[in-house]
Amino acid sequence: MFNAEYAAKKAAVESLIAELGAELNAVPEPLLSSIKYSLTGGGKRLRPVLTLEFFDMFARIGGGAAGAAIPRAAAERFALAIECAHVYSLIHDDLPSMDNDDFRRGKPTNHRVFGEGIAVLAGDALLNLAYELFFQAVKTGGAAAVAAADGAARLLGARGLIGGQALDISPGAAKKPDSIYLHKTGDLIAAAAEGGARLGGADENSLARVREFSYAFGMAFQIRDDLLDRGESGKPNKSVKPGAADYVSVYGAEKADAALCEYTKKAVAALEKIETACGADAGFIKSLTLGAAARAV
Repeated sequence: MFNAEYAAKKAAVESLIAELGAELNAVPEPLLSSIKYSLTGGGKRLRPVLTLEFFDMFARIGGGAAGAAIPRAAAERFALAIECAHVYSLIHDDLPSMDNDDFRRGKPTNHRVFGEGIAVLAGDALLNLAYELFFQAVKTGGAAAVAAADGAARLLGARGLIGGQALDISPGAAKKPDSIYLHKTGDLIAAAAEGGARLGGADENSLARVREFSYAFGMAFQIRDDLLDRGESGKPNKSVKPGAADYVSVYGAEKADAALCEYTKKAVAALEKIETACGADAGFIKSLTLGAAARAV
């Protein structure tokens, strides 16, 4: 049942992305093709799903203690902004000057298809598009949307996602995967989840619990990725580069497994605190958390 529900929510996001793609037709080629190649290239759509689910969760209880939710269309623009920012980060992360990856989601990376210059510009364009979409959400979302966009902007910037990327490529990065994951993964998930909750009318107490969830979920998600990259043998596959700042190489598979369990429990506990405090139904997000830890989604 959960897998079918997640598939439906993901399909709804894909429809929004397709509509957004149609709005970009004035973009010149080959930049347009480069943007669409990565933006419509699949993926879990986890972050926009989280944005919309947190929005719906608080909207269902009358906008939470902070007041009525904004129109859902504004939340959808916000969710698209988050996904644009995520895709931008993947394009840049794959560049020769960063991780120098040849494949993403089973396809050649953007710079391998369109060249490094166009890939850089596609990433730049998607980040700028994210801010266009934030402003569109603000037009109909009022103060709550302003606060959500402001928070997301901070989490996506040099103190957040971009700062995490800088840590990842800096010397000695392998010694501090916790800090890297906090920013590269956690801050983007926090931008998605907190933004959706704020747009849905969540109060500050609930937002604090959403923040707890976001960082615990982000750590669990990334550690699970690291364990999958090692496979059953415990040895790194081709996607794990020498000297990579991954959790398993620094702490070992046993500690990584334990950390995965601990962070997953913390994420679920944060959701249960929200349910107790305001009567929200976080069942879908709890199932998503457990599914991600087991990599069933």
